[in-house]
Amino acid sequence: MNAWGQPILAVLDSWGNVPVTYRLLQRIAHNPSSEVIITLGTQHFIRFVSKMGPDADEVFGGDPNWRQIDSMATVQAKRQHILTCYRKTLSKAGFKFLLDFELIDVRGESLYLVFGTNHRRGLEKMKDSAWEVDRVYGVGFRDPRDEQAETLFELADPVLSPLGRLLIARLKHAAADGLRVETLRDFALFETVYRPQHVIQTLKNLRQEGLIESDRRGLYRGSIVRLTSSLT
Repeated sequence: MNAWGQPILAVLDSWGNVPVTYRLLQRIAHNPSSEVIITLGTQHFIRFVSKMGPDADEVFGGDPNWRQIDSMATVQAKRQHILTCYRKTLSKAGFKFLLDFELIDVRGESLYLVFGTNHRRGLEKMKDSAWEVDRVYGVGFRDPRDEQAETLFELADPVLSPLGRLLIARLKHAAADGLRVETLRDFALFETVYRPQHVIQTLKNLRQEGLIESDRRGLYRGSIVRLTSSLT
């Protein structure tokens, strides 16, 4: 198609264990203004880890670390480990910014959607598109990092409690003097499925619950927030 050298949005479907080669990911990552969306199913890796040869490692850029799932106790831990390894693979291939969703069907089966880009604006626009998706019966999006695995998209307002838990965890690793709201907005953009504009409302909810405090009465981008003494 003579597409190389032009901006590409590559949608790569690995459903049914169709391998996406690491070399292809590298080439897309270094192609000008190009992005990738990959469907990542974990079930095949989990079921056949002991039978899969070096070709399976190549999916993860040659790194066999994903095979640690063989010693993990729960399916959720195995899924999370595979996703973490695959995110590292995309980063190593050359994608600066990553976004992933976990798509759940009515049976509880999961399929990860992983997006890679080298432009902040591309990440922002992808999130804008994702949050405009209406809820589909029997299907839910959720943040794979949320320990309580709460579905995000509802018919009314977005569910912010998972973001609240992620912000609390981030603040626990911060210095005692806290973090600026703008820093937490970047955290939401780069490290979660949420949009930066979700952060201030979430922080207001946390402050009402007595979990955080701020240096100003209002909450603005320049405000500094920290955990209350009960959580430190």
